[in-house]
Amino acid sequence: HERYELVFLDLKLGRENGIDLLPQLLSAAPGAGVVVMTAFAAVDTAVAAMKAGAFDYLPKPFTPDQLRVLIGKWEQLRGLRAEVSSLREQV
Repeated sequence: HERYELVFLDLKLGRENGIDLLPQLLSAAPGAGVVVMTAFAAVDTAVAAMKAGAFDYLPKPFTPDQLRVLIGKWEQLRGLRAEVSSLREQV
Protein backbone atom coordinates (compact mmCIF):
# COMPACT_ATOMS: atom_id res chain seq x y z
CA HIS A 1 0.00 0.00 0.00
CA GLU A 2 3.04 2.25 0.04
CA ARG A 3 4.70 3.83 -2.94
CA TYR A 4 8.37 3.22 -3.56
CA GLU A 5 10.50 5.12 -6.02
CA LEU A 6 13.48 2.77 -6.04
CA VAL A 7 13.29 -0.98 -5.54
CA PHE A 8 16.20 -3.36 -5.07
CA LEU A 9 15.31 -6.78 -6.43
CA ASP A 10 17.52 -9.84 -6.04
CA LEU A 11 17.92 -12.02 -9.09
CA LYS A 12 17.59 -15.25 -7.10
CA LEU A 13 14.40 -15.48 -5.04
CA GLY A 14 14.26 -19.08 -3.92
CA ARG A 15 12.55 -20.91 -6.74
CA GLU A 16 11.71 -17.71 -8.57
CA ASN A 17 13.77 -15.42 -10.75
CA GLY A 18 13.76 -11.69 -10.01
CA ILE A 19 13.66 -10.83 -13.72
CA ASP A 20 10.37 -12.73 -13.99
CA LEU A 21 8.94 -10.55 -11.21
CA LEU A 22 10.17 -7.31 -12.79
CA PRO A 23 7.16 -6.70 -15.12
CA GLN A 24 4.76 -7.13 -12.18
CA LEU A 25 6.72 -4.64 -10.09
CA LEU A 26 6.81 -2.09 -12.89
CA SER A 27 3.09 -2.54 -13.51
CA ALA A 28 2.26 -2.12 -9.81
CA ALA A 29 4.57 0.89 -9.41
CA PRO A 30 4.77 2.81 -12.69
CA GLY A 31 7.71 5.17 -12.71
CA ALA A 32 9.59 3.26 -10.03
CA GLY A 33 13.19 2.36 -10.67
CA VAL A 34 14.10 -1.28 -10.18
CA VAL A 35 17.68 -2.28 -9.54
CA VAL A 36 18.36 -5.97 -10.09
CA MET A 37 21.16 -7.19 -7.86
CA THR A 38 22.88 -10.54 -7.80
CA ALA A 39 25.86 -12.47 -6.55
CA PHE A 40 25.74 -14.38 -9.84
CA ALA A 41 26.45 -11.53 -12.25
CA ALA A 42 26.61 -12.36 -15.94
CA VAL A 43 26.25 -10.32 -19.11
CA ASP A 44 23.18 -12.26 -20.24
CA THR A 45 21.27 -11.62 -17.01
CA ALA A 46 22.27 -7.94 -17.05
CA VAL A 47 20.96 -7.60 -20.61
CA ALA A 48 17.77 -9.50 -19.73
CA ALA A 49 17.17 -7.27 -16.70
CA MET A 50 17.64 -4.06 -18.69
CA LYS A 51 15.42 -5.31 -21.52
CA ALA A 52 12.73 -6.16 -18.96
CA GLY A 53 12.80 -2.56 -17.72
CA ALA A 54 15.32 -2.50 -14.88
CA PHE A 55 16.87 0.87 -14.13
CA ASP A 56 20.24 -0.70 -13.32
CA TYR A 57 22.03 -3.95 -12.51
CA LEU A 58 24.20 -4.25 -9.42
CA PRO A 59 26.58 -7.18 -8.89
CA LYS A 60 27.18 -8.30 -5.31
CA PRO A 61 29.13 -7.63 -3.28
CA PHE A 62 28.83 -3.89 -3.79
CA THR A 63 30.31 -1.03 -1.84
CA PRO A 64 28.52 1.85 -0.16
CA ASP A 65 30.12 4.15 -2.75
CA GLN A 66 28.66 2.11 -5.61
CA LEU A 67 25.27 2.35 -3.96
CA ARG A 68 25.60 6.12 -3.51
CA VAL A 69 26.52 6.55 -7.19
CA LEU A 70 23.57 4.44 -8.28
CA ILE A 71 21.14 6.40 -6.08
CA GLY A 72 22.63 9.64 -7.42
CA LYS A 73 21.97 8.46 -10.99
CA TRP A 74 18.38 7.66 -10.01
CA GLU A 75 17.87 11.09 -8.45
CA GLN A 76 19.29 12.75 -11.56
CA LEU A 77 16.98 10.73 -13.83
CA ARG A 78 14.01 11.51 -11.60
CA GLY A 79 14.82 15.22 -11.81
CA LEU A 80 15.10 15.06 -15.59
CA ARG A 81 11.75 13.27 -15.83
CA ALA A 82 10.12 15.98 -13.70
CA GLU A 83 11.66 18.68 -15.88
CA VAL A 84 10.43 17.01 -19.08
CA SER A 85 6.95 16.69 -17.60
CA SER A 86 6.95 20.35 -16.62
CA LEU A 87 8.12 21.44 -20.07
CA ARG A 88 5.44 19.32 -21.74
CA GLU A 89 2.78 21.01 -19.64
CA GLN A 90 4.11 24.41 -20.67
CA VAL A 91 4.05 23.50 -24.35
